[in-house]
This record gives sequence, structure tokens and C-alpha cells, in this order.
Amino acid sequence: MRFLLLLCCALLPFNFLTSQFSTFLVLFWLLNPNWKDKWNNMRNAPWLAVFIVFTALYVLGILWSDNHDEALNSIQVKIPVFLLSIVFASIRLTEKETRKVFIAFVIGLIGVGVFMIVRGALRYSELGTSTFVYQTFTENIMHPSYLALYFVSGIVFLFHGVLLKNESSRNKLIATLLGLFFAFIVFLLSSKMGFLSLAAVLIFYTVYAVIRFKRYVSGAIALFVLVGGAWLAIQTSPRLEETFQRMMTSLSGNKVVDPTSSESSEVRMLIWSADAVLIMDAPLYGYGTGDVQDELMNKYEESGMTGAFEKKLNAHSQFFQTGLALGWLGLAVLLTLTLGVVLWAIRARLGIIVIVGGLLTINMIPESILQLQAGTMYVGFLYSILLFSADRKVFLPD
Repeated sequence: MRFLLLLCCALLPFNFLTSQFSTFLVLFWLLNPNWKDKWNNMRNAPWLAVFIVFTALYVLGILWSDNHDEALNSIQVKIPVFLLSIVFASIRLTEKETRKVFIAFVIGLIGVGVFMIVRGALRYSELGTSTFVYQTFTENIMHPSYLALYFVSGIVFLFHGVLLKNESSRNKLIATLLGLFFAFIVFLLSSKMGFLSLAAVLIFYTVYAVIRFKRYVSGAIALFVLVGGAWLAIQTSPRLEETFQRMMTSLSGNKVVDPTSSESSEVRMLIWSADAVLIMDAPLYGYGTGDVQDELMNKYEESGMTGAFEKKLNAHSQFFQTGLALGWLGLAVLLTLTLGVVLWAIRARLGIIVIVGGLLTINMIPESILQLQAGTMYVGFLYSILLFSADRKVFLPD
């Protein structure tokens, strides 16, 4: 089972392979007869109850849904969050095993990054047009925003697992180069949340390393990775400048948003307004697990939001998505699973969980992360392993 866990972690960035191997992982876990140890470990994993309640609410939400097919699809996508959280709550990894798990994840990121660059270069030589930006770059792998979250998380593991520890100069050089490579990939993905997440993490490490641990070299590396990754990406893809300009225009709030717009930043503002109106109309129980999209489509059509209507866009925020489905109770449970974990980790001084939980929280603001397998696998694997299975000594700065 340990080998299969390493394989799953290495394949996480290759989204089209993860569901099959994670199914095998759950089956092997079920066949393991050591149920007494599993049960004792689960009893000592208090956050597991929040995962279970969250899933149970979505299952109960079927009862007041009219669209049962959509409700079942929604549950199916979220099953990894439930099953994998139970699996990882029941096992404890040694320090050596924990290190291997996150090395496997980093190796997977290297593999998918190299694959995308080589594929993009080959396509450029054939087509003569840039294939290094956004969805053309990640075609058949994963949505760029989700993949950016994976790569930023890889940088977090490199810093906490290597650069903030008393590792050899060789290991620190490798971690620095990999961090620069991962930052380069994040910029090529052209995800606005990827940019913001990367900047937030590296600025945090600059301050964290210098002020708390007097690690001036680690702080300088964080700035180098941020600036160097941006420079490399801009040299490779001049279209990034246009992406930055659109992002800054949207964030400034100075532009009047056209309700027919389908541009990602603008349409999010429109969708969030529709989300807020709908959730206030059904605050207690929401619209049910299966009816959120139908309610949104009706609201888009009523409000003349043709861009959102034609693309059949979801709530574009997991907090709104859950609030619309399950009301205030569901939203409270989700906030406990994200912001609540972050606050607990701050008090427990578990920096790695603070950062990963914070990343998950801020990425749930503009994306309905748990509506896609890439998001549920991130929560089911990386988040659950950190909360339940990992030996945290691996990530404690020396």
C-alpha cells in the first residue's frame, strides 16, 4: 500500500490518471486487516469529523433537490474527499515515509512541467504559434488554475522540507532550482490566482525566514524565485503582460462590467452578485445538492448575463457554491474545514498547514474547487495527508 501511495502522489498532477490509482489505494486499504489500529488512529483525528459532516450534508442535500442526476454527479465528484480523508486519518506515516511521499509529489510536478514544455515546443515548431499560455499549455492535463495551486504547493514543500532545514548545500541548491522552475511554470499557466498565490507564499517565506529564523539566505531565495520565475516566463511568453493588465484592471474596480461579458475576471464579479442574491433567497437549507446550477442558469438568463449563461458557468466560488447548495450550515462547515484549520494550525505553530490551508482557502474564493476532480484530489490527498498522516517533524524548521 505504501508503494501505491507514492505512485498516487507522483501522478496527482496528471489529473486523468489519479482516479484509477486512488481507487486501488482505497481497495488495498479495505483489504488491510489491521482494523484496530485504523480505528484508534481515526479516533485521534478530530478533523475527520468535519470531513464526514461536510460529505453527509451534501448527501442529505439530495432530499430537497429536484435535479437528482446532477445531485448524484456532485456527490460522485466529492467522494475522494470523504474516502481519502478516512484512509489517511487511519494511517500514520514515519518521518522517512512522509519525506518519500512529498518527494514523489515533487517528482510528479517535475514530470508534468517538463512534459508541457516539451509538448509546447514541439507544437510551436509545427504550428508556428505560441502554445505556452493557459489552457493550450495544460490541454488534457488539468485546468490551469488548479495546476497552479499544485505547483505553488510544491514550492511550499520545498521551502518547508528543505530550505528552512539544516540540509546540505547540494539539496538546497536543487530545491532552489526546482522552486524557480515551478514558479516559471506557474507564470506560464497564466492563472491570476496562481500569480497571487505564488506572490503571497514567497513574500510570506521572505518575512518568515528572515524575521522568525534569521534565515537571510532562504529569504533571499524566496525573492529570487518570485522575480526570476516572472522574468523567465515573460521572456518566453510576451502575452503574459496582457494577462497582468486585465487582472489589474479588474481588481481596480474602475471599469463598468458589461453583463454580456465572458472575460474571466469580469464575469466573476457578475456571478458573485448573482450568487449573493440567490443565497439570501434560500439562506437556511440552500437549493439542494443538485439544483444549484439550474438556479444559477435561471438567474443568468433573468439578469441578461449572456456570457455566463452560454458557458454554463458555476458559482465560481466554493464558498458560494456550498452556500447555495446547503445554506448557512453547509457554509459554516466548509469554513471550519478551511479557515478553522488555519486558525488551529496558527495556535499549534504548524506553519506548513497554515500555508497549505491558507492556499486552499484563498483559492476557494474565486473557484468552485470541489466541483472538479482536480480540486477534490487536492483536498483528499495533500490536505488530508498533512492533517492526518504526515510526520510533521519533516516540516518543522531546524
